[in-house]
Amino acid sequence: MERLNREVKRSTNVICIFPNAESVVRLVGSVLIEINNEWQAARRYFSLESMRRLDEPLEVYLSLPTPLRLAPIR
Repeated sequence: MERLNREVKRSTNVICIFPNAESVVRLVGSVLIEINNEWQAARRYFSLESMRRLDEPLEVYLSLPTPLRLAPIR
């Protein structure tokens, strides 16, 4: 959030005076869209392979062997 706020502040400080409110919304909106696109391209929580697995039918996973489970330690 802090980085996002700094980027919006930097972009609005370059212009200083806006002719109307719509121009501010347009500028800030374009900055937010650009940052969002960069974030989506650079950071992925799931790989493309794991995302493809979401489309596979459930039967594929049920046929796979289950992982080993250890007994709880007491």
